Amino acid sequence: MTGEACPIPRTSDVFTIGDQIGSGSFSNVYKAVDNKTQKTIAIKAYRMKTKDPGHFSRAAKEMAFIRFLQHPNIIGYILSDIKTYYMYLGIEYSPYGSLANFMEKRNGFTEVTVKNVTKQLVSALCYLHSILADVILKNDTHHKKSGSFYYMAPEIHLGFPSDHTG
Repeated sequence: MTGEACPIPRTSDVFTIGDQIGSGSFSNVYKAVDNKTQKTIAIKAYRMKTKDPGHFSRAAKEMAFIRFLQHPNIIGYILSDIKTYYMYLGIEYSPYGSLANFMEKRNGFTEVTVKNVTKQLVSALCYLHSILADVILKNDTHHKKSGSFYYMAPEIHLGFPSDHTG
């Protein structure tokens, strides 16, 4: 989103944008206020017009995926909005931004906190696996799918029988 001048509107009927708090390869993230609830949220602003033809599609897929996720340990969807130059995704605001930043601000974790955080991470990962494994492993063509060659176990590649015991 760098290089092309198109100032982001600071207000809309849905939210009011504050300072930029992050950026990625095809969006910027701003601290904002949800005008309906007056709660602090994060707004991801995706530029609508770019030189990359797949940009809009990737942004729409990311927005749909985040909207689909519902787990207490995963940042949640709040709102979305589309304007002339930007698509906006409103998500829960995390004051520390990431677990790494949170740990840094607290100078590490106690053993009890590590156990609690680990349980939350495992819970979120199990949830993601439960919804993504169905999508990734779905096989509508009924052709054998074993995965990428470079990640394939040698016994599979060589045609030996295999099971869950290795």
